[in-house]
Amino acid sequence: MSRFLFFLTAIIATISVMAEKADIKVEYSYNQRGNINNFILRASSSHSKYCDQKSEWYDSIRSTPEGMAQWQQLFKAESEYVRSNGGMAILDSSVTYPGTGLYVVKNDSVITLYDVVNIDKYYYDEPRATIKWKISDDTKDILGYQCVKATGKYHGRKWEVWFTPEIPISDGPWKLCGLPGLILYAEDKDNEFIFEAIGIETNIQEITPVYGAEVYEKIKRKDMLRAKRKHVDNPMASYQAATGSTLPLPKGVHFGTPEKKNGLPKKDFIETDYHY
Repeated sequence: MSRFLFFLTAIIATISVMAEKADIKVEYSYNQRGNINNFILRASSSHSKYCDQKSEWYDSIRSTPEGMAQWQQLFKAESEYVRSNGGMAILDSSVTYPGTGLYVVKNDSVITLYDVVNIDKYYYDEPRATIKWKISDDTKDILGYQCVKATGKYHGRKWEVWFTPEIPISDGPWKLCGLPGLILYAEDKDNEFIFEAIGIETNIQEITPVYGAEVYEKIKRKDMLRAKRKHVDNPMASYQAATGSTLPLPKGVHFGTPEKKNGLPKKDFIETDYHY
């Protein structure tokens, strides 16, 4: 699939939009219980966007008729390539796969999260400065930057993070922020969710808008998480409720009852406070 990845890079380079300038670009490895994805944070002192590049490319190219035509050509070529190789598709190497669909946009006072639940697109706003961090004296080196340890609780989970005052941008992966420096590493107390910076670029970057943001429906944060819980626990019922139709499952495939611990999902989301 390397030829398709080449096309993706070339097309991204030609996309021209009005965008705010960033001071830094950080690539994070996000490990969610062994499932690893890479995300990009582009940040300035007052604004940032966190997303995976596949989602950004997918939404940007499909935002115009010309781009959609280009995407359809790539999709056709990729489909032919997959068929010629025995019908095996690897999503990680697909250039037409939509990615995670997650965007986190921060400004001085508000965090806006965009996400997809089943086929529905939602967004919500929440105040930025909500984590009460406790900064320790512990230090360590990450990617050549001296980092300081801090701990705090956010929406049901306890976090340990390492930030560097050498990059005086009060930001970090996902919604984690609010420290006197950029967060380069973060993990929750149970080691189920881990963010680790794996690359930093200090040349000027663009913070592009969330393409198609106008089609997202506003929702409350906990309501989005509850909707996602229903979908994860019973995706077929969720799809039927959203579309009015059903999808046949392959023979032998079924969805079992989700595992629970103390009455709550054993494998819960990164935020757990939606249960109450």
